[in-house]
Amino acid sequence: MLHFDTMGSQDFHAAMDFTLEVGGDSLNFLDLSLHLTPVSSWLKIEFDVYRKNTYSGVSIHNQSLHPRRQKLAIVNYAIHRLLHLPLSQANQEKEIRHIEDIALHNCLHLDVPAMVRRKSLRLLLQPPSTPPQRTKWVRLPFPG
Repeated sequence: MLHFDTMGSQDFHAAMDFTLEVGGDSLNFLDLSLHLTPVSSWLKIEFDVYRKNTYSGVSIHNQSLHPRRQKLAIVNYAIHRLLHLPLSQANQEKEIRHIEDIALHNCLHLDVPAMVRRKSLRLLLQPPSTPPQRTKWVRLPFPG
């Protein structure tokens, strides 16, 4: 939060920290990692999934009493993200292996590549979404 006094100087809240990364050919933003790779005379952007070093992948264990849908939520979310990011083939395969590791950490015995194929087919076969139709109003004159 920015605070301005009457003299016009800016005073930042004491608990707010800003970090600026300078240089290099990669940038981590939210859950994406952007890499610039030189290709002849221009730069190509490659995307990868970014996770902090402290990320463990531990979610709801398979032996818990939670519903199965909640146990699979972490895997379904990771597959959804995989299919909606413009990842290269190598990064897709790396992400699939990481999703398999998450499933193993939580004792979920899943065929992750089959789940990815099934969900990607479902995305390809669904009809394109159409915008909702607006209600049309007609004004009728009152003849008196």
